[in-house]
Amino acid sequence: MRKREIETKSYGPYEELIWKAPAEPKIEDAKKAIISFKKLDIQPEGIELAKYVPHEFTWLHMHINVIEKELKNKKSKKGKNRSKFALWF
Repeated sequence: MRKREIETKSYGPYEELIWKAPAEPKIEDAKKAIISFKKLDIQPEGIELAKYVPHEFTWLHMHINVIEKELKNKKSKKGKNRSKFALWF
């Protein structure tokens, strides 16, 4: 994971975060793990997550509505890449 430095328009160093996720992890679980790991004094709503998709040269905002839309789009593509949508930070 990398933190976006808004003032300098750059990214901080990479940090690896490993946590025990529940059987069905949710974005809120990842946010809570980040808050605990970084010892932040904020609510999960104060964190925004994004994943870079290199082959599309875009960022995917990690919000439940966006993920559900992506899953729906992937299911509608029959016979094409059938891999499950995964979260990587």
